[in-house]
Parts: sequence; C-alpha cells; structure tokens
Amino acid sequence: MGGPSNRNFFKTGKIKIKKTQFENLNVIEHELFYPLLIKFKLPWLHYILITKHVNNILKKSGTRPDVIWSFDLSNTIPLEAFPKPAFKLFMPVDEPSDPVAFKAAKSAQAIFSVTDEIINKYKNFQVPKFCINHGVADFFINVNPEERIHTPPVVGLSGNFLRPDIDRPVLLRIIHLNPTIHFNFFGKIDDKWYRDEDVISFIKRIK
Repeated sequence: MGGPSNRNFFKTGKIKIKKTQFENLNVIEHELFYPLLIKFKLPWLHYILITKHVNNILKKSGTRPDVIWSFDLSNTIPLEAFPKPAFKLFMPVDEPSDPVAFKAAKSAQAIFSVTDEIINKYKNFQVPKFCINHGVADFFINVNPEERIHTPPVVGLSGNFLRPDIDRPVLLRIIHLNPTIHFNFFGKIDDKWYRDEDVISFIKRIK
C-alpha cells in the first residue's frame, strides 16, 4: 500500500484492491476521505481520521496484517494507525531532514536503514536497529566485468533534485569544470507547490 493518491484518480475516500501477476500479492490504491491539509493544520485530528481510513482499507481487503513495513518518512500513515498485533518495522532510506521523520518511527518495533549514519540518528529509539545495504546486481561484482567507455564520458545522477540538502553550488561547479562530460539527470524536478527560488533556479540551470 502506497501513500494516498492526490491526483484525483478516485472519488474521495475510494479504496481499490488490485491483483498483480504474482500470487498473493495485491496493490492497494486509495484516496483519503478528508483533505490532507488537516495533517498540517490539525495533526491530532489527522491521526483520528487516518486510523479510520486504515481500518476501512483493512476491512475492504479482508485481511489483518501480521507485519507492517513502513518507508514513510512523512508520517502520513503512522504506524500507530495499524492494529497492535502487527509487528511494525520502520525503514528510513533517506536522511531524516524533517522532525516528522522521527515521529514516523514512533511505535516501531525495529528499525532498518541502508546506512549507519541514518541508523545513528534514531539512536534514542530503544528498539533493535539493523543496517541493510542496497542490493547489488551480479554484473557489478563480476570479477571480469565488461568495460564500456563512452566518448565523451557519460555521468548519470538519480534522485530528488528538490531536496534541500543537495549542495547545489558544488554540483553546478562540477558540471562547469567538466565541459567534455555528458551529464544525465534522472529524478524529481517539478512540484507545483515548491516555492524555493534557489531550487527553482538550480533546476532551470541543470535543464
């Protein structure tokens, strides 16, 4: 189950259970029955309403989860909203740059992450913590890898380019100091709600 849709794919509050090509694997698409703005203005009310929404999803799916594995640093769907019998895992795979990312770990019974640096930022949570590195394709650990050298060299960078913790001046300087290299950027560069002029200027320059 991903976060709630905000693209008007559904009528307000609609929940859709979609089967996949894999046995016993379903995808849940859903939309909140109330404005998400409540999360920011009245967080206590959001907690009550999102708990009801989660219960509606579980009722619609006809299941009760044994394990909840959350990657949700925004804490839009808190772990506490799920029934207590479920074992709750929290996995921050990005830097917790906002205080809400720590609230998201509340009620977690274990914390996983992909770096020790992120794990250490959750040291105040008295639950087991484990570093699980990103997977590596066999191609990259082959003792005799195929070498492909492009002319000119090609560099790829993937990520969310709206993040506030990107060192934008350094990145731009790297590009300007290497005019013979072809740079490809893959990731988020557009958000109609974003108003940071420095970031907007940066996006225009890398375009």
